[in-house]
Amino acid sequence: MTTPRQRLLDAFAFSNPNRIPVVYHPSPAGLHVHGQKLRQLFETYPPDNPAAFEEVSAPSPNALDENGKYHEVRKDEWGTEWEFLIFGLQGHPKSYPFADWKEAEDYKFPAYQENLNVAGYYRSQG
Repeated sequence: MTTPRQRLLDAFAFSNPNRIPVVYHPSPAGLHVHGQKLRQLFETYPPDNPAAFEEVSAPSPNALDENGKYHEVRKDEWGTEWEFLIFGLQGHPKSYPFADWKEAEDYKFPAYQENLNVAGYYRSQG
């Protein structure tokens, strides 16, 4: 019997795996919208990739407007302000740390090591 690991390795090497590997990578938006039904699908058809889907995240209550619609604005370490309109999906830049190249001369880059999270990505300042 082929293990999920071997199936993935065979697929990567174009070595005719016994079947096409099943790989899941749900977004926080998908888990938030479909929650338990999506988790049941993952359990019914287990993936070949090691993946854990224990937590279904949700937006914080202060990220919802008076109509209950998600809307959040956050500024990152670089000074760019991001607007998020769909929970779990990448936002859009709303403003930048400088408006023209003259202002860029005084721009101070964030400290590299201090702003990295465990995965090596920059943390957002909430």
